[in-house]
Amino acid sequence: MVPGAVVNDGGRAALSIQMAGVGKAYAGSAVLENLWLRVEEGELIALVGPSGCGKTTLLRILAGLTAADRGEFHFSLTPEPARAPRIGYLFQEPTLLPWLTVRGNVELPLRILGTKADRRRERAAAMLARVGLADWQKARPRELSLGMKMRVALARALVVEPELLLLDEPFAALDEIGRNRLNDDLLALRRAGGWTAFFVTHSVAEAVFLADRVVILSPRRRGVLAEVPIPFGRNRDHGLRREPSYWRMVAEVAGHLEAGGQS
Repeated sequence: MVPGAVVNDGGRAALSIQMAGVGKAYAGSAVLENLWLRVEEGELIALVGPSGCGKTTLLRILAGLTAADRGEFHFSLTPEPARAPRIGYLFQEPTLLPWLTVRGNVELPLRILGTKADRRRERAAAMLARVGLADWQKARPRELSLGMKMRVALARALVVEPELLLLDEPFAALDEIGRNRLNDDLLALRRAGGWTAFFVTHSVAEAVFLADRVVILSPRRRGVLAEVPIPFGRNRDHGLRREPSYWRMVAEVAGHLEAGGQS
């Protein structure tokens, strides 16, 4: 799957998701078992939990890269219930093609779709401007810092106007300043984009800053240990990190992890 690969090239619809009894095993060992979760239109779910609890597996099931062994999940698009959602996927590594320019990398999903060249250029340039890389369109990946590469990868995932954005620890390798800046930018892009999203992270502080709801997965339960609604609304910004209420929510989520023996 090319990051940003999609079903069609139409306008964006609103997406909700219903998962019922989803399970997945590898070599006879269950990773997920009887997972139930409902995701509302435009909701950002942060998935946290220790390695091996099924976070990436759940993303791969939603993306169609891995088939669930049991249970079912349904995508519901408004106002286009008959079609599948467009999906953008941002991996832990930027996975940029070194022989393409920055703009060429962002254009790639549109090229696969058969989008006309002038339209590809227009949309890629617009998205690069939104992630702060308008002046780097002709650069090669080797000329970029890691943070800039992740911005290119984010632009590539979003250029297709996805209804569902899947992010698998995309900022884990960045320093704290770089991660915070990209988190701020992701919130701004989300307000403009309106997509539904899953964000996998090992950082409780990052999960609370970004999410509408933090879902804690447990390898013991092979599913959901706890769900914590985050009460800060979607117009939050970097100032939230200075608020005592924010750190209380971080402590609450961390407490669930510790209570489940997952710290």
